[in-house]
Amino acid sequence: MPLFPGAPASERLTLQQALQRAFAAHPKLRARRALERVAAAQVDAARAARLPEVGVTIFANRSSANATPGFAYLPVGGRLHGFGNPSGGRPERGLDDSSWQTGVGLFGIFNATGLLRQSALVDAALARREGADALFRARKLEIAYEVTDAFLMVLGARATVTAASEGVRRARVIARVVKTLVAQSLKPGVDAARAEAEVALALTQEVRAQQVLEVRKTQLAEAMGMSGRSIDAAPSALLDPSTDLDVARIAARAQRHPLLQERIANAVRAEREKKAAAYAFVPRLEIVAGFFGRGSGISTSPVAYGLVPDTPNWVAGLVFNLPLTGYFGLKAKAREAKSRLDVARARKDEVAIAISNQVATAAAALAG
Repeated sequence: MPLFPGAPASERLTLQQALQRAFAAHPKLRARRALERVAAAQVDAARAARLPEVGVTIFANRSSANATPGFAYLPVGGRLHGFGNPSGGRPERGLDDSSWQTGVGLFGIFNATGLLRQSALVDAALARREGADALFRARKLEIAYEVTDAFLMVLGARATVTAASEGVRRARVIARVVKTLVAQSLKPGVDAARAEAEVALALTQEVRAQQVLEVRKTQLAEAMGMSGRSIDAAPSALLDPSTDLDVARIAARAQRHPLLQERIANAVRAEREKKAAAYAFVPRLEIVAGFFGRGSGISTSPVAYGLVPDTPNWVAGLVFNLPLTGYFGLKAKAREAKSRLDVARARKDEVAIAISNQVATAAAALAG
């Protein structure tokens, strides 16, 4: 029965059922699943960055005829998608004559020397995804710990309620016996008053125990990611003695702890990012090519007159880029990547030590 009128009725679950409910809809796990999808999308983005850049350029304008119409396709900013300046002159001096200039083309660019760096970034993204998966499993394990702890607290609170109820029953029996003896003048009246006080104290302890039990039920629902619920605990075999004390086997399994796996993945990611930072020193060599058509006002076609691209062209070449002043910035990024690797390795060792100590402490507590 609920302690207070209007309190929500308790739903009784075993530990396995409570864990299944928590894993199914806990907000913390939903957030981690979303972060896993983010990490997977980053892997796809890193893989897409290794592909050649291919695009379409379309150009059209109308201008005066005082300069030779038409624009040449030239690499601008390392990309074959711009238009150069018009060249040459025309004998016209007025502004009343004008013509169309149009162009459409297909270009492609492939960074040959950047492939090593992009591959290292793909490896880093894969390690980030593995870390996100391990962190999801670590969060799931943390929720399992919280639910189990709250579940055991409910069992403990119910045991306290049972003991308090037995205390009330015992106090009432003693009070009846004392009242009988007092009525027969075999005991002084003060003993009856003392017995009634013991009954009142036992009732107070029972009410407080019931109050704690209701609070523990609410805390169990909170640990399961639920609100406005009261979850009761079915003990099943949890209160049976445990004989599974193979500490060596438990310690070996602890090496696969998801939090440790997440730290290992972070260290691998930092190592790949350091490798990618080293590849940034390699000069950029791009293979560029394009096919395009151009139309201008000097066209002799009576149909086009510059409005339709009627002159095909193609171009291909190599673009070599060596940013001399960027060396210092790249060197600083390389130092940053190395420092991040040192931090990731130190955190991995820190978690490994903490897990080992927790296993030893838990084994000692269970044995006790």
